[in-house]
Amino acid sequence: GLGSFVGINGDVALLQRLIGAGYPVMVEQWMTYDGGVGHYRLATGYDREKQQILQQDTFLGPDIWRSYADFNRDWAYYNGQYIVAFPTADADYVASLVGGDWNRGTMWQRALDSFRGGSGALALYGQAEALHQLGNDGAAIPLFEQAIAAGLPTRYLWYRYGYLEALNNQGAYQKVLSVSEPILRAMGLSEDIRYHRAVAYRGLGQIENARRELTLALQDNSTYSPARSLLAQLPPPAATATTPPVA
Repeated sequence: GLGSFVGINGDVALLQRLIGAGYPVMVEQWMTYDGGVGHYRLATGYDREKQQILQQDTFLGPDIWRSYADFNRDWAYYNGQYIVAFPTADADYVASLVGGDWNRGTMWQRALDSFRGGSGALALYGQAEALHQLGNDGAAIPLFEQAIAAGLPTRYLWYRYGYLEALNNQGAYQKVLSVSEPILRAMGLSEDIRYHRAVAYRGLGQIENARRELTLALQDNSTYSPARSLLAQLPPPAATATTPPVA
């Protein structure tokens, strides 16, 4: 009975509108643990006087107050990405709280304009992701690569797949395999990375390699529907030839 909205380029004012109306907001942030890692936290309250956000953190614990500065610093790693869930009957009201960004084209164009005003690897990646989401993969790929060259955190591409999607969309299948191989080796398992590798293998006509990646993706996460859907689209395995019995 719930709907959801995934947004980008969020800010504290938006969180306050949503939380104040009774809708907690999940945010994707960077966590400085073991060299740094991407992490989701739930924002459930705010204090304007103290300039703090109340978060629920599955790793650090419940009811953690964090300053706007610390909150925004960690949120900037993922370009202000957020998720808000709501009863489907409330969709129009939540749309009014989100504002113009409820329209995805408007949201990504505004994000692109905003990230162009920034500097460094994270802003470059934000620009690239916005261009990718707006359907301009040809312009997005060089910016993705500039962001990587500028020094993204080591585990950053564990959780962001726009670069791989853009490469696959442009038919750069071999590059997808070469870029994703060290990421997958470092992660150990990732249904998402394996899925994008399978798309590349299918594009190269290597159907059995694609099937292997998708099978492994479903071992990593048996509920991962993109892998199951793509696997169903592949032609069936070739029949294995058998030697007739000797008369």
